[in-house]
Amino acid sequence: MSEKHEFVGTMLTEVGKYIYPVVLMCGWLSISRSGFYDWRSRPTSAAATRRGNLKVLVTAVVESSEQTYGYRRIHAYLRRSQVAGDPGTGLP
Repeated sequence: MSEKHEFVGTMLTEVGKYIYPVVLMCGWLSISRSGFYDWRSRPTSAAATRRGNLKVLVTAVVESSEQTYGYRRIHAYLRRSQVAGDPGTGLP
């Protein structure tokens, strides 16, 4: 459900107005307007923070390998770097 909320949140422009009215977007996506505003005011979860950090690390590994590494080599690289297997990363 948070993907729908996140999509509505991405429709915010630089001037602080939404491209479409929030009530219409929520109706189109079958979410409640109050649920969207509640989601918007919540702090980022620990899991979302870990996923964001891991995404940055994986992107750096892929770019440094000139996009030749697959998921197995990326995972092995992260394990060698002691990132994978760490409880804070969510990797096994």
